[in-house]
Amino acid sequence: MIDWYFVVAHALWILGASIVLAAFGYHRWVAQETGARLRDMLACRSWDLTSAGGMVLVSLGVCLTQLEWWVRTTWALVGLTFVWRVGALLRAGHTRPTSAGRGSKR
Repeated sequence: MIDWYFVVAHALWILGASIVLAAFGYHRWVAQETGARLRDMLACRSWDLTSAGGMVLVSLGVCLTQLEWWVRTTWALVGLTFVWRVGALLRAGHTRPTSAGRGSKR
């Protein structure tokens, strides 16, 4: 019988890690295409949102795969930190330039 809990828990952290990796690859590509520095691209709101969102999934998936209570608690706290970060970014709106350099309130 397939252990669906195991499958879903591991799928969550794998999905989260793939989101972070894809976001990094996209921002690296944009930096190369536009001649901007990668550091500048990683300061964009789009990077912040996607990386923090991916890390929420990574934290949740790892939390669900652990057996010890203290490891689960630690990963839950890490996940809540990233949830707070995503919420703060969404509440703040467009305060930093997007990866295309548009949409800034500055």
